[in-house]
Amino acid sequence: MSSGPNPAIAAWAMVRARRVTVPAPETTSTQVIDHSGLAPILDQLREGGVRTLSSNSAALRQYRDQMQGVSPDSLTPQEALAFWMNVYNAGALRAAGDAYDSKADSVLRVPGAFSDRWAVVDHEELSLDD
Repeated sequence: MSSGPNPAIAAWAMVRARRVTVPAPETTSTQVIDHSGLAPILDQLREGGVRTLSSNSAALRQYRDQMQGVSPDSLTPQEALAFWMNVYNAGALRAAGDAYDSKADSVLRVPGAFSDRWAVVDHEELSLDD
């Protein structure tokens, strides 16, 4: 069996990616984004490892909910990049916590870890794959 990527899965990912709206950030922004909700989660992760993610699942959801009120197109390119990276990382941390809780040896072993819709941005449901 080949160890390379599955062509059918890769093709399906490309089809799904085409449905996602292409970001168009502004050159100036008056919107201020508060990403400080991730700081305590990252501090605990640094100190206690992945097992701390279980106790932070509510904080990750709260951060995600806060970010759902942001319109990324109203941000500068640098702010939009930070926004998308932090939203993605919060979702990835949630998936890692799910993997730890289910005793999976990898986040890739958690069904739907990347394909389940996790956040709504500008009224569009997104997964980590998106």
